[in-house]
Amino acid sequence: MEKSSWGDIRGGLFLVIAERALRLSAKFPRHQITWKPDLLLPVENPELWAGPLLFIRNITYPSGSIFGFTVKNENVEETQSALKGLLAPIEEQGILVNSVY
Repeated sequence: MEKSSWGDIRGGLFLVIAERALRLSAKFPRHQITWKPDLLLPVENPELWAGPLLFIRNITYPSGSIFGFTVKNENVEETQSALKGLLAPIEEQGILVNSVY
């Protein structure tokens, strides 16, 4: 088989099929259920998590969920209340939040 210096039709054919599929799918209504991220969030120190929490909330909004957990042998009560306080604002916004201490 001889190699040609120009491309073949397969690359262009796949692009046309992908564009047609995109245009066809754009005609259907969008549903919130199609994007439902469930995040497993290991939190070592809840006091340091205030910054990335807004980003995590934006990922899971409106129909996702967050499962936060931490594993510590010392200061269990403090860590428990800190983790609960950390996730409370997200839970108040209607996102499903579970946590284990």
